[in-house]
Amino acid sequence: RITSVDAIGCGLLLRTLRKLQKSGIDLILVAPNQLTEAIRSILCIGRRDETAAPWLLLLEILHLLNNEQAFEDVSIDYSITFEVSPPPFIAPKSKVLVALDKNTLNQQSIKSREHFLMPILIEGRVDELLLKIKTYAINHNPTLIDCSRLIRIDFNAAGQLMNGLLPIIEQGRKIELHEVNHLVAALFKVMGLQDVISISTRKN
Repeated sequence: RITSVDAIGCGLLLRTLRKLQKSGIDLILVAPNQLTEAIRSILCIGRRDETAAPWLLLLEILHLLNNEQAFEDVSIDYSITFEVSPPPFIAPKSKVLVALDKNTLNQQSIKSREHFLMPILIEGRVDELLLKIKTYAINHNPTLIDCSRLIRIDFNAAGQLMNGLLPIIEQGRKIELHEVNHLVAALFKVMGLQDVISISTRKN
């Protein structure tokens, strides 16, 4: 669930990880790639900040993941930035497991199931689109609709879509819209579509 980091937080987490390793207990890192990407986003090769904690935390995580190649790449960038010798890679002594968070598992579960793919643009009459969705829904309950490609839907078309989907829902079928961009999701919310259909927005 980490979306951003700062130098102070990196320093605190770095000290905690080192203490845990000294204790000799096994560690489980949940979705560590999200954290490493957040750290990378605040680093700049050649720019010396007040503390090297973000660099050192990134190196520590890569060390725990036993990712020697990535560790060496970052260590070189770190040594260039702070004009020091690159730290050597040493395999972690503690047992470290990597796990996915629940949101990631849920997303993977959704992606592994069949889904109806929405077009890039929805405007004008949507009779043909609704017919395809209704045909698809006959054999798929819940009906998963992938909106990852959908960029825009005009107001009139959104109203037609909502009126066309309501009879499907009234038949006891469940409809889920996934990867909806925030602009389209806002329109659906104004129309009250989220009251009858599950809508999941994109993460970015």
